Amino acid sequence: MFTFHNSRGSSNIDLTITNNSLIADVHEWEISEEESCSDHNYLKYKIGKANNHKNKYNYQGIRYVVKEDKYYEYGRKLEKEIPKFFKNIIYKVGVEEMDMDLSTTVAKENDLERLVDSFTEAMQTACRAAFKIINTQSKTQKKSVPWWTDSLTIMRKRINALRLHQRTRNNEELRESRKHKYHEEKKKYQYEIRREKLNSWKEYCNVTASLNPLSHAYKLATGKVRTNSIMTTLRKPDGTVTSSILETMNSMLDHLITDDGEEENQHHKNIRKMIDEPIYTSDDAKFNQREIKQNRKLQQKEGTRIGWDYK
Repeated sequence: MFTFHNSRGSSNIDLTITNNSLIADVHEWEISEEESCSDHNYLKYKIGKANNHKNKYNYQGIRYVVKEDKYYEYGRKLEKEIPKFFKNIIYKVGVEEMDMDLSTTVAKENDLERLVDSFTEAMQTACRAAFKIINTQSKTQKKSVPWWTDSLTIMRKRINALRLHQRTRNNEELRESRKHKYHEEKKKYQYEIRREKLNSWKEYCNVTASLNPLSHAYKLATGKVRTNSIMTTLRKPDGTVTSSILETMNSMLDHLITDDGEEENQHHKNIRKMIDEPIYTSDDAKFNQREIKQNRKLQQKEGTRIGWDYK
């Protein structure tokens, strides 16, 4: 399996680059068989802790809320349902007698699959009558791109199948025929992708333009979409340029916030001394009658209430 393949040859020219810190968390690396619409194949891998439970069983059928207080009711329902599916078993003969009749039926029956299906149906009917059903409806997954359709999914599956079939080694003529068919279908698949992209873009422009002529589509077309630029490099006083965001931040902090050095002049000493001394200032003079009268006239003119403030 190669990462690159075309009519002129194959090679492993594509690389996945990581560092020593991340390499331990990269697992399940593989060259995908999925059609990429390119001469290069997809490289798939997972980042994170490896999951050792690969064969975990995921039941997709009906699930029930099983509670202990419903066990008795379930047993009674099952006793009523079993005679409906097994004609030779009579209801109200006792659990032990019913169990013996079931054992005899299983020993004499040749078609065990039919018995299993009948007993499963009886159990499911009893479960539906005794327990609540868990809502297992999965939420609709959001499509990765708005232009993707079900027909493209079907075409992609078909392309992947043709891609595998065209690698047969038994018959040269058959391999060339399948290869030619694969490339023809691949061209159709690529054309459909381009067409769906264009139709989706047209629909988006028509909808947004009808609501707001100066919408996001207009800004995209005129190049007026603003992107927040992140300052990653700075030129330091010595003429060199920072090489990382951390170095840029340190350089900005060193320039804007200088270190408080041990040496200080007389001005700095006077400021420190003034801060340490308590403040002794005289109180303001009391309000006189003239100021009070002016304040009352101003409040009456503005329509404010004269008196205490109650909150």
